[in-house]
Amino acid sequence: MPLGGCEELMKINKPWGTYEIILSDINYQVKKLVINPAQSISLQSHIHRSEHWIVVSGIANVILGNQSNQMEVQTGEHIFIGKEEIHRMENKSNVKLVVIEIQQGVYLGEDDITRFSDRYCRT
Repeated sequence: MPLGGCEELMKINKPWGTYEIILSDINYQVKKLVINPAQSISLQSHIHRSEHWIVVSGIANVILGNQSNQMEVQTGEHIFIGKEEIHRMENKSNVKLVVIEIQQGVYLGEDDITRFSDRYCRT
């Protein structure tokens, strides 16, 4: 459901940084991700959703598909991750990376993650 102007955003702590759900409705959700220096999300995919990442501060080092397909996504740039596409975002710098993530799909739960590799030993 949409968040109104008076509602407080809940910040969720993760081993790699934090995220906040900015807007949530049927079939889409918008999050603000903050990835700490020298941290990364897991190498993962999603069955039910696609994601669109917009870098608003910093440089995201992104793996899309196999691990040999790496790219830098700079401030003001974006990248699309299709359903079931393997991906990872890493912050190789010494400043926080801030990304707006737009998720779209029939199911947006946090349990729609298949992890292939995770430095924090999550399954």
